[in-house]
Amino acid sequence: MRVTIPARRNWLLVGVLCAWLCGWSMGEMMAVRAVFGAPSGPRPPPTAFLALWLVGWTAGGAWAMYSLIWLVLGREIVELDGRSLALRREPMGIPPRKQYDVLHVRNLRVVPFDGSVWAKSDPFVGMRSGPLAFDYGAKTIRFGSGVDEAEARVILASIRTRFPELAT
Repeated sequence: MRVTIPARRNWLLVGVLCAWLCGWSMGEMMAVRAVFGAPSGPRPPPTAFLALWLVGWTAGGAWAMYSLIWLVLGREIVELDGRSLALRREPMGIPPRKQYDVLHVRNLRVVPFDGSVWAKSDPFVGMRSGPLAFDYGAKTIRFGSGVDEAEARVILASIRTRFPELAT
């Protein structure tokens, strides 16, 4: 069984990220030239601060680009067979695919999202933990960030129909 859950789209955030990335790219080009470019005239050599700043700036741009790709093209794939439950995110596969032994998956359920800013979330925009959850050993694994509770109940019913052993 395979369930594809598209990422929750936030078009306002897509627009903000696009605008921010335009400004970011200009800053990136200027910083790269300052650190790695040939000196043209009397100017001081790049400082360690500028090189460190460039690393942070590049990481911030990578985060924003990944977030933009996730918001526009992202989807979560849930694959179940008789032996494993696998979770992965596309299009870029970050974080990597995680596979769980069905014999150790317990209490597949819908967990309401409380809307709290303190709720556990992933470090990427729009990739908060979803309303579907199961226990795996001492951990609770959450997924399905692109669905609301009603949609999660439909997905859960479909999974339980095909794999009733996951209900316990």
